[in-house]
Amino acid sequence: MAIRARTPNTGFFLLDMVEGDILEKGDGRVPKRAIQKLYLSDEAFNEIAAPPEERRNQVWFHAFFKWDNTIRYLSGYSDSDRSIESDGSGMKTWNRMGQHTLFFLENYPAALDAPGERLATTVNQ
Repeated sequence: MAIRARTPNTGFFLLDMVEGDILEKGDGRVPKRAIQKLYLSDEAFNEIAAPPEERRNQVWFHAFFKWDNTIRYLSGYSDSDRSIESDGSGMKTWNRMGQHTLFFLENYPAALDAPGERLATTVNQ
């Protein structure tokens, strides 16, 4: 079985800060659509090379926080403030990502740095 390319190869990075903007409230307790802006530490940002434009929607962000986890695609990347963005359903008000959330990224060319790693060839969104 192939290993999907990821950074870091073992362990996790920590988020510095998270900001969210609700785009569509919806009818439930969780916003139907929102954008999360995820600020990275210098260490994490320096390890993550900007994925090529044509692959950005194929990078997976994996976060582990409280009793939950989130897997999302990246929708934005900013050199100016060391951040990445992800959009989809909003965060649960009772269980948000925040400072010190554990995360890793996978499925982009710069993460191909260990034997056996591969990129996914198709992505279902």
